[in-house]
Amino acid sequence: MIPRTVVLALIAIGVLELDSTAIAQSPTGLISGVVVTDETRPEVVRRAVVTLTGAELPRPRTAISDANGRFTFPSVPQGRFKITAAKPSFVTSEYGAKRPGRSGTPLRLEPGQRLTDVSIALARGAVLTGAVTDYTGHPAPGVQVTAIRTDGLNANANAAPRAITDDRGLYRIFGLAPAEYVVVASVHAVGTGDIAKLSPSDIDAALTSLANRGQPGPLAARGTPGPAARGARQLGYAYAPVFSPNTPVAASAARFTLAPGEELRGDIKINLVPTAAIEGVIVSADGSMPDVSLSIRANGPVFPISSSLTPILSVRPGSNGLFKYTGVAPGRYTLLAVTAAPAPARGLTLAAPSGLVPSRLWASAEITVTGQDISGVTMSLQPMMKVSGRVALNATTTTTPSDPTTILITLTPPGAAPASPLTQSVIGSPLTVQSVRVQPDGTFEMPGLLPGSYRVSATGAVGGWWLRSVMVSDKDVLDSTLDVSEGTDISGAIVTFTDRHSELSGMFQSTAGTPATDYFLIVFPADRALWRPQARRIQATRPATDGNYTFRDLPPGDYLIAALTDAEPGDWDDAGFLAQITPASIRVSIDEGERKTQDVRLAGRSSP
Repeated sequence: MIPRTVVLALIAIGVLELDSTAIAQSPTGLISGVVVTDETRPEVVRRAVVTLTGAELPRPRTAISDANGRFTFPSVPQGRFKITAAKPSFVTSEYGAKRPGRSGTPLRLEPGQRLTDVSIALARGAVLTGAVTDYTGHPAPGVQVTAIRTDGLNANANAAPRAITDDRGLYRIFGLAPAEYVVVASVHAVGTGDIAKLSPSDIDAALTSLANRGQPGPLAARGTPGPAARGARQLGYAYAPVFSPNTPVAASAARFTLAPGEELRGDIKINLVPTAAIEGVIVSADGSMPDVSLSIRANGPVFPISSSLTPILSVRPGSNGLFKYTGVAPGRYTLLAVTAAPAPARGLTLAAPSGLVPSRLWASAEITVTGQDISGVTMSLQPMMKVSGRVALNATTTTTPSDPTTILITLTPPGAAPASPLTQSVIGSPLTVQSVRVQPDGTFEMPGLLPGSYRVSATGAVGGWWLRSVMVSDKDVLDSTLDVSEGTDISGAIVTFTDRHSELSGMFQSTAGTPATDYFLIVFPADRALWRPQARRIQATRPATDGNYTFRDLPPGDYLIAALTDAEPGDWDDAGFLAQITPASIRVSIDEGERKTQDVRLAGRSSP
């Protein structure tokens, strides 16, 4: 079932191929309106930041609503524009959005047209509040509490909404968009495992030592040192990140479903957990020990939280390769060692041509910590993998760039696709995103890759070019991922840019033949094998105020168009969702570089 969404039956009422004629210079117009609250009795919103964006503008334009909530954008050219309003404690909203957090309606402005009745409604943000107590039940001030959406839209964002508890242990996170959340508390502290579990004899010895500090006399007269003084390890503790109400496991956390303006309470009790040490050695095939950087990451989702459970590299790898981490909380971890990258030559960036980047080494180890010390970990260095290939520029009307070194090839581990434990463990480190510039002869070589799945992108071919394909072993990895296996280099990749842009556009009409603007249109491949998260062949849009819609740069193939009354952001990344809307879709084909118009009319409603 598709919540809050109705799939609408469509009728294809015309297909044309568009002429690629340029739009003549036209007189500018004006857009003005008011920002109000999304309430039964709307109130004007003062000092809201209103932003106007569109392809026809060289950069976004902003305005501040006045005391009457009014804003104005003068000298606006002909085109399609998006208008967004934002203010603290409110949920950022687009013009025409049906609900907070939804896509708005693009506004179509004709040459010299003056639109003065634009109204943007802002919903008051929801609130999560509560008290944080320590393991003794006392208020815990200075604790960071973060609100994480369960739909994953902010699970890896450093800007996720958060607050710090006050002297009463209270927190308040406001301005939240309506969604389902969990809240997690983490303690800001310097050092880890600094709370030691002492035996009664250790406590007595410590008190005696303090009482006799500075007094003359033999050592025996100042008390007998306990196990801690004799070098025996004591069990260390630290505060673990805890989800409301009292669990370190995200799957067991309380869920808070917030409506606009709603306030819910979620108390949290933070706990102490035992910490351990991890000792080991890094070795190389030739017995030498290059300069090595060592990192440790917890396996699993990476949340935007900061806590005292950050392991300390108390012994760094030296010429003997020995290392030691202390203050490691229970859990599964990946240790990753990489040899240091050389500093780039003067005038070069880190994305310098590959000939200036020598081979690097890496090693990894999977560790499970249960509260007991771990020793004897051996990590053997081996060469990193590399990808090499060339760039092809297929020109029809555009002049081929004379300097291919402006093109930048980038590999990024996908956020939505399953990642290997290795790439998952180093999320947030510079090793997860690798870029290299193309050399003057059009070739490129990207060394320093770790095993895992990557999404490929390329930029820099200016002047109307777009990335058409990236072929590796007769497979276009733009429709999937580039999979890098341990010990295997990839060669012969062909990165193709083209100046032939495809476009699918048309008029979306109601059953009466008038512009239908209050809907979502989704285009997706007819081939279910191409239904992948963040796929370039899947696009969603809202028709503009004149009913026109546009999908750009779709690769050639057969597609389906569906109309929805509503859609959650990212619904189209779910293959199950696409399967449910397929029966009410219409089919259309796009050829290479084709600009086609497909007018669509509502035929009625169908069940999801």
